[in-house]
Formats: sequence, structure tokens, C-alpha cells
Amino acid sequence: MDLSHNAISDFSSVLDLPLYSLTLRYNRLSDLSFIARDRWHLDYLDVRHNQIEDISPFVHLVNLSKLFVGHNPVTDFSVLDQLSVQQHDVASYKPRRKRG
Repeated sequence: MDLSHNAISDFSSVLDLPLYSLTLRYNRLSDLSFIARDRWHLDYLDVRHNQIEDISPFVHLVNLSKLFVGHNPVTDFSVLDQLSVQQHDVASYKPRRKRG
């Protein structure tokens, strides 16, 4: 689902659909608590160009493999260590190698 360029600031009560791909670029999102929906199995998430500072709700996205969060005032990307993200746009983030 692509809802880019809609000036969305609150997404918490908009959808109750099983989602696998979500694009919310160029909106006014700052709170991502809506991410923890049970019916969402997001593999792809694009929230570039919003007002997001805290990405800790991403910890609930166990299926996430593609994440685009650039152009937001995020400073702590440590939650990505808990995910299996394969593709992202966080230039400063280098995932730690998992011990096997």
C-alpha cells in the first residue's frame, strides 16, 4: 500500500488490513507505535521524509527485510540489530555480525 504525499500525521486507526508492504513517504509522521499491529507482516517499509525520531517500534517487525527511513531525525539505529533487514538506506548503520 502506498500512501505517500498525503500529509498523514496519525496512522493509528486508519487500517485493519493484513499488510506486507507499506510506503508512507513524505508525510508528517512522528509516532510509529501503530507499527505493532498483529495483522501486519511487513516485509517492506518506507517511511522516508517524515518527522520520525524513534524507530524502536520496528522491533515488532520480525519479517522486515527492506527498510527505508532516511531523511528523518533518527539518531539511534540499534533496534536494527534485532531484525533481519537485508536492504536499508541508513548509511551510518553497519549491522553487527551474528555469531553462529
